[in-house]
Amino acid sequence: KMYQSIQREVVLVEEMRRVIEDKDQSIIYLEFQPIVDAKTRKIVEFEALARMNSSQFGRVSPVEFIEAAEKNLI
Repeated sequence: KMYQSIQREVVLVEEMRRVIEDKDQSIIYLEFQPIVDAKTRKIVEFEALARMNSSQFGRVSPVEFIEAAEKNLI
């Protein structure tokens, strides 16, 4: 299981490096989440959320890919 975890991280890091080098925005992209004023129920701003869609693993949690990026100094 540890080997599989390491292999998964290697693949994710390779994909993130490809994003940086090729600027392939289909792997890592932003989703915008509205922030709503509770009193007026109007959108007051948006929060940009990083998302990853791995070609091998599909959607990857930000917790996982951000940790891998920090660990590997990407």
